[in-house]
Amino acid sequence: MRQAKRTTGSRRGRASKRERSFRNVTASAQRRDALFPALPLLTIVSLLLLTGCRNAQPFGPSTDLLLAVLVALKNAKGIQFSRDEKKPDEVNPVTDDDIVESGHKGWFIFRRTQIMIARHATFSEAQLTAAIGPQFDAVVTFLKNLLDPGKALSGLAEPGGKSTATANEPFTHTSIHHFDLENIAITKTGETVAARAAIYRQLRHRSVRSIAWHAAGLHDELWNNAGDGPVLNQKALTELVDRRLRAAERMILQINAPPYYDPPHADGGRGEWRDGSRVRVFEYPYFPKSIIDTADINHIYVQFDPHTVQYQWIDSGNLRTRFDDEPGPLGGPLKHSADWLPIAGDDYNRVPSTLSIATSLEHLLASQIDLWKRSWLFCDHSIAATQLEALRFAVDRRGDGENFDDLVRPKQPVVGAIMPGVEYDPLGNAFVPDTNELWSDGVSTGVGDTGVFDSLFVPYRDLQVGDHCILWNHHMYVSVTRGPWRLENSLITQTNVVTEHWDDKNEIKADVFMSPDQNKMVLSGFGETHDYPTFLGKLLEQIEDPFNAIFKLIPSLDSSVQFFIVPESAQHAYVIRWVPYDAGITGVPWFIFLPRISFGGDGSNFPDPIKMHTAIRHSVIEGTGRGSGYQPIPFTQVQVPGEHLQQLTDGVFFPLYLPSVKGKEMDWDDYFTLRANSSSVPDTTLNPIEVVPEMIPGLFLRGKENPIQVIRPRVRP
Repeated sequence: MRQAKRTTGSRRGRASKRERSFRNVTASAQRRDALFPALPLLTIVSLLLLTGCRNAQPFGPSTDLLLAVLVALKNAKGIQFSRDEKKPDEVNPVTDDDIVESGHKGWFIFRRTQIMIARHATFSEAQLTAAIGPQFDAVVTFLKNLLDPGKALSGLAEPGGKSTATANEPFTHTSIHHFDLENIAITKTGETVAARAAIYRQLRHRSVRSIAWHAAGLHDELWNNAGDGPVLNQKALTELVDRRLRAAERMILQINAPPYYDPPHADGGRGEWRDGSRVRVFEYPYFPKSIIDTADINHIYVQFDPHTVQYQWIDSGNLRTRFDDEPGPLGGPLKHSADWLPIAGDDYNRVPSTLSIATSLEHLLASQIDLWKRSWLFCDHSIAATQLEALRFAVDRRGDGENFDDLVRPKQPVVGAIMPGVEYDPLGNAFVPDTNELWSDGVSTGVGDTGVFDSLFVPYRDLQVGDHCILWNHHMYVSVTRGPWRLENSLITQTNVVTEHWDDKNEIKADVFMSPDQNKMVLSGFGETHDYPTFLGKLLEQIEDPFNAIFKLIPSLDSSVQFFIVPESAQHAYVIRWVPYDAGITGVPWFIFLPRISFGGDGSNFPDPIKMHTAIRHSVIEGTGRGSGYQPIPFTQVQVPGEHLQQLTDGVFFPLYLPSVKGKEMDWDDYFTLRANSSSVPDTTLNPIEVVPEMIPGLFLRGKENPIQVIRPRVRP
């Protein structure tokens, strides 16, 4: 961004270029609205997305109305997106937290305006500003009552919420207070960490502001008069803040607390395994083979790799999760959790016993100094338990805790793989079928709906702190490795809003403006809390070596070999020799076939290969009109003796090599177009493809233009 020059003689300094361009917008609103009536929301979004960044007139009239409301309320409410917008106040200078919150405030105005325009196509700027301004003020008051000095969340602990645990004891907390940040900051027995507690407090305050502004901006249900009124349902918003904040803090401060893993080696692989961590509640079920009694391998553990074992309680139905210090001693009776029971024929998911679900959640999420006593779970189990407990916590604070079991038990509260499968409408758009179960409950159908979670697809712009989503590794991950990092169930735990280029009228990037900043968005999965780019890098690390190992196999193949199976493939993926043209290409192209439906699976992330091809960068499908000499894929199915028969018509081909013409590397689709339009055969060489972080889909499994699947707390009036 270009540096802004300060004006003299004014404590507020200069207005931004964009604000100057709208300086007279209020005075001319009636005249302009008569000429250019406001358009529906979809039209506005279309104009935003189709607008070129450097056009002299970058926005259409309805988008001008949207931005004019943002400018008017931004000025009226003292919002600034950067330090350069006004001269800092010597008494109370603007802080980094103020700038971050200003982004959330701007998002509130932006989304409320979009929502109201969609509902009231004839509203003028004055009407929109008059409706949204009081709503803005109501959220300001709501946050003051939570965060101002002396209020409930202003300090390190709420009144009455001080932990009684010493620095040498497991962290404890009450059931109706947010965590004592000073106590939970002592992550290792005996240490003192005042600086860490201060960081936790800042993170809490940022989270509360982000949650409140985004929830109030998005959910009409929180406002009277069908979303147009100024009266905020404070009880409902408080519950959302409690739920989302509790889940985010669980993930960051407990589930992802620093591990101090160093269990003893001389106990035959049985507890105690005191590791010094006083706040952790879960562990992944993978351990060094060196600390496990060999008699327990293939009984309580299975070998994952030469140096690692994975917990798998074989005598108890191959259970891969461990709740409440199970199993019992070697050779003793089978032991299951009294709180969370296995499902018959299911080695992964658990359901509540007949005991109190609220009490069972307290047991499950209790801190343990002894690693042996912690539950051993995977990422989706940890998030399911965290979201359930956050609901229990918020309902209890609302005074309705005694009804918690009745609220969730009829909805089948599974702890396990909770992200629902999807179906597709006739246009190929994904949706979640509503099964009226806890994690597959669609969206609210009205006042009589007793659901507590929304399971839906949302635009990237609407992601909020506390949303459960999935970070995906590359689509070919299961084709080149047997590893466990195909995906990471995660909670969004921090967002900043993109406001860059607000001061430069011709450079607002409509596809990211008022969206979460990917470079600053933080997600927490079990064992991993990172910003988004770091997560993409860590996902890439899991695929680089096994993918590159495939190239080493090709030179040893006989020229008659047309396909082979990737040795370390979770789904025994096929690599296909396919030369798309009979002349012009030096070298042999090879492609990994990625089936739309994994072998043995019953569903897909894509409705058809065309959608799959669009989403997976560099991928190839069969086509027509590709010029003279084009050679289709030479066969429609393949089979290696002793392996499954693989059809090659329902999926895409991911290239191991990309074509290069005159030193210019290109996708195969671009090469097909080049050959179709060329009167001669270009000399073409092949370069090994390089997998880079930008090719990892991350949150955008179905492509960046498509909504993202989430599970989120439902507004409960």
